[in-house]
Amino acid sequence: MPGAGPGGPLGGFVKTYIIYIDDSRYTVPTMDTLVVSGDARARELAAARLASSVHYQGAQIWEGERLVDTLKSSRPPTPA
Repeated sequence: MPGAGPGGPLGGFVKTYIIYIDDSRYTVPTMDTLVVSGDARARELAAARLASSVHYQGAQIWEGERLVDTLKSSRPPTPA
């Protein structure tokens, strides 16, 4: 990725993460991509995304074939 190396505009190397969000309105997860500096930032953004809708029940964060984390909503399930 251009600019992703040390001293680049992105401030260093970055990783690509895939987030699968369980949405009570759909039968398949919604997929989103994050390009961030590391696991902690991926968790932070995934948690913010999870909190952004009452329909979001959980999220899985993947970096390639590695499962980074599984997040669950603290809200009760919302009907579609």
